[in-house]
Amino acid sequence: MHPRIFLIVFILLQHFTGLSQDDDYIRATDGSPIMNRRQLVFNCLGNLNKDRDDPVARTVCECQVKILDKSFTKAQYKKNTKKGIIDINALLNENPSIKQRMDDCIKATGKSILLSTLELSEKNIQYCVESILQKTNKKVDTGKIRTFCICQAETIRSKRLTDEEIKTLGDPNSLLFFEMMYRCGDPFLSDNNKWSSDNIKDIKGPSTDTIPVLNINGMSYVKIKVGSQVLVWLLATGASDMLISSDIEFKLKKEHLLTDQHFLGTSEYEMANGTVETCRKYRVNEVRIGNY
Repeated sequence: MHPRIFLIVFILLQHFTGLSQDDDYIRATDGSPIMNRRQLVFNCLGNLNKDRDDPVARTVCECQVKILDKSFTKAQYKKNTKKGIIDINALLNENPSIKQRMDDCIKATGKSILLSTLELSEKNIQYCVESILQKTNKKVDTGKIRTFCICQAETIRSKRLTDEEIKTLGDPNSLLFFEMMYRCGDPFLSDNNKWSSDNIKDIKGPSTDTIPVLNINGMSYVKIKVGSQVLVWLLATGASDMLISSDIEFKLKKEHLLTDQHFLGTSEYEMANGTVETCRKYRVNEVRIGNY
């Protein structure tokens, strides 16, 4: 899902003369008033299905409208006007740098993906489906993946996730990854799991030394804490060590939980699929499971 311009494509053109000379209008480069600023913000919020009380949406709309002010000549406005209507997208295509600045208004909120999913459009759903299909060579049910993508978009909207939170969806040890699997199921399996309000208790866990176990697709998982990170880990009684991703390694190094003093050298590990990997080994003293 990519950032986008949330101003509606067509805006009524105001007369180039007879308007007041205050800040209520978007102007051409020569100062000529073109469009009502408040109406532009209102149209933008309407396109987001939000009202002016939503701080994120309002910030985006006011930022985009501000960038339009004095960015185009009167001639450019007239060129992209038909029957008294300005084609904003066509206007922006004449200056890609302005369009990029308007995209940056969305990125700056840290919720660009959330804003993109506010409109559950066919384009957004198809983008999600294609992204998943690119990650597998297996024969899959595209209808099931489509259902998963719709569920994922609805979850992002309901939880109002930030871009940073959404990044953890690609981490199979993250809490959000597991909540999404519970809520939306595995798009590659024939039977999707169903989310219920009680499942969240498995993720959060009780404040006792009882360890809750999550069961997904025949596998058992437990919630652990490593440093400041709360993760979900596969419980494998035959595993000799804990395998972490390079992202987790990077975060643990930032917290000084992995240093040269903790480094134990390298070892070869045989994975469940039979492949052999050479990995760096560390001793970590900050792993918690429940109250242990």
